[in-house]
Amino acid sequence: MANIILTEWQSGIVTLSAPDVRYIAELANRYDSALLTLTPQGGDVYLARASHFVGILRLPDGRTLEIRPKMPVGNVFAMLNTVNALGAFLPTLANMDSFAGLLDILLDQFARELELILRHGLLRGFATQQDVSVMIRGKLDLSETLRQAPTLRHYSESSDATSDILENQVLCLACQYIRTHLPLSVEHERRFEVFLQKLSHLSTANISRDAVKRVQFTRLNEYYRPTLALAELLLADQAPTTDGARTQYPSFLVDMNTLFERYTTILLQEYSDSRIVVNVQASYPLDHTGLLTVRPDMVLSAKQGAVVPVDAKYKLYSHNEDIYQMLAYCHALRTTRAVLIYPFAARPQRVEIESKGGVNFVIVVLALDLTGDVTIMRNNAMQLATAVQHIVDEVS
Repeated sequence: MANIILTEWQSGIVTLSAPDVRYIAELANRYDSALLTLTPQGGDVYLARASHFVGILRLPDGRTLEIRPKMPVGNVFAMLNTVNALGAFLPTLANMDSFAGLLDILLDQFARELELILRHGLLRGFATQQDVSVMIRGKLDLSETLRQAPTLRHYSESSDATSDILENQVLCLACQYIRTHLPLSVEHERRFEVFLQKLSHLSTANISRDAVKRVQFTRLNEYYRPTLALAELLLADQAPTTDGARTQYPSFLVDMNTLFERYTTILLQEYSDSRIVVNVQASYPLDHTGLLTVRPDMVLSAKQGAVVPVDAKYKLYSHNEDIYQMLAYCHALRTTRAVLIYPFAARPQRVEIESKGGVNFVIVVLALDLTGDVTIMRNNAMQLATAVQHIVDEVS
């Protein structure tokens, strides 16, 4: 049977084996969200509707299932590039039309960066080690030694140079994850097996996938930045586990809901006027007791005290549901303006609502078009920031 290609939020007729159907149901439980909605059409034929996940995965029957975004695949990488601060958009990705090709290029880039680090030599740091022995090694812990009297053993503390530090542990974790969870070519299988052999002395048992955020960059480890940024991107895939066991059905998936929200947040932080402060994912009480809270994606505030809640929603405009949510934000923040941002091209709207108490609320609906090339996306981002800033000025 042929590989399956679908487009996000669209439907298509597909043929699936019983193990394929069970696996797709397992993914829904794993991600707390349906990857596909399947409607039986008779026998092993289904009407499959994709959701907000895009990417590629291997099915139990050996085929690949690719869910492509409505925008060019290269634009998804441009968004990932912005969110993960990779620093440069690879030109070869601009015209990419499949996630298989996208993943191969990302893995090639990560492998090249890691090979440079290994050729240069792994960064070393100092690890503190405590010792109890007759001989004193390093700094004597006099208080502990006296407390344990009358033994003849001394409690001491020393620091040794080691490559088993956070930066290298994250790189090792990324290699483990790539080797066990991503669909790899034979060449990539070989390259990452070699990397794991060279990094086998590093410990990753207590390292989580977000550990890269704890890395503090200095002039000593600055050359690690692009490699760690790629590691963060690859580790941000939606698969829930990173244990050493190889997954039976590798996948590389991107949650477009989360990506659009983070991408829009970073754009407003980058392009907004210096007078505007962008507060992210803060909670605000909805009632006097504080039992009920709301959490907008962003709240933009100006020095004059004006505040405007902003939500970025990767979906088609849903009038009532989203407007009710924005009114709750306005109530919690004691403001009269709020902004909803949707993807793709749409005409801006102003929804004006007069409450029974005589307060006039204005919910502004804006669009961030993601379908153009990278230059157009950047221009759209600047226009969006300008439009949002004008709304903040209205409140001021």
